[in-house]
Amino acid sequence: MTSTRATPASGQVSITRIDGRSLLLMLGLLAAVITVALLRDMASPGRLQAPPPQPAPRIRRDPGITQLFDRAFRFSQLVLPLRARGYVTVVRSLAGITTMTGLGLILLLLLGQRIERMARVLRLNLGSSFLLGLALAIGTGLLAVLAIISLVAVAVVPLIGLGLAAAGTMGILVVAVALGQRCRRIFATEPGLLPDLITGILLLALVLVLPVVGSPLLLLALLWGLGAVALSRGGTI
Repeated sequence: MTSTRATPASGQVSITRIDGRSLLLMLGLLAAVITVALLRDMASPGRLQAPPPQPAPRIRRDPGITQLFDRAFRFSQLVLPLRARGYVTVVRSLAGITTMTGLGLILLLLLGQRIERMARVLRLNLGSSFLLGLALAIGTGLLAVLAIISLVAVAVVPLIGLGLAAAGTMGILVVAVALGQRCRRIFATEPGLLPDLITGILLLALVLVLPVVGSPLLLLALLWGLGAVALSRGGTI
């Protein structure tokens, strides 16, 4: 895996390089996401209680083997899946971060320059991006309704949903990169698209786990990203 370093002539930004400050920032954001998610799960009235520890199975073998099995059984009781213990928000947050980071890395390697252009368009045109994203979301919804009540619903609606999902995913990644670039300027970290992406994804994950305001704020980010993708014509301008 190679990285493209920034040069005055080309203006290209490193894709995979992560410096120490960026790593500390990402670890801090990850710790904040896990902490807030844990607090939400612990405060949830419907949280499942941890299952009571079961007695270790009795195995009639030599003491060394018995002790080994006993330790393995006790360890398994401590590392039961978090979801089974009621930590649903933690599991969802970590799964979302992992999925979006993996998908974003693939897109960065394939379309790194386009994503950087879309993030720049978003930063320079916040109002236009939001209004265009809102118009696209409303227009797509109306188009889907018309398709449902018409005879072409079976053929068109899946295509509309697939296109909107792809554009929305790209939009969220563009917003993440733009947020990461903003944090990079604040904390004076080394330029790099991958740390920008991961930092932005962690910020969005932190926003999402906030009670009440998390989902509306993420919806706003989605509209901004969708508008930036359309306004930049997929990063071609």
